[in-house]
Amino acid sequence: MTEYRTNPNVDRRTVVKGAAWAVPVIAAATAVPLASASGVPADPTDVAISVFGQTGQADRGFETHLIDKNFQPVPFPSGTSMSIRVTSVNGGAVDGITTTGATLVATHINGTVTTYTYIVPEGGTTVSFRGNVTGTITAVVTYAGSFGTISSSAISITGA
Repeated sequence: MTEYRTNPNVDRRTVVKGAAWAVPVIAAATAVPLASASGVPADPTDVAISVFGQTGQADRGFETHLIDKNFQPVPFPSGTSMSIRVTSVNGGAVDGITTTGATLVATHINGTVTTYTYIVPEGGTTVSFRGNVTGTITAVVTYAGSFGTISSSAISITGA
């Protein structure tokens, strides 16, 4: 027969107090992951660009958005601005430009480089830039806001 003995120096109330303290620690430990998944958008870490339309086709363009470290789109924070720097390559050009997801506020032309400056509405996630491309152009997209300034790599688009 097995005999169990209790320590005569440990009071039964001490054991109950210890158990009462253990429960809040477990509850706090499980609350932390829930708080981190609260839906607060992460800070953007990069710019994503997807070119659309076929090479040799005049109607070309791209979509762009901010992404987090997991490559997920990040909603534009309040006060975000965006600029698109388009450079002509060997006489390439773009005209008939339409942009969705942002409001054009300025255009600056300096030789073969045209810079378009936009205000991006809070909460949006994508800006689309399209036009009639002849020859080849390159584009760089830069976002600026409370997160700092983030620029894409240059992309090349060849049209008709």
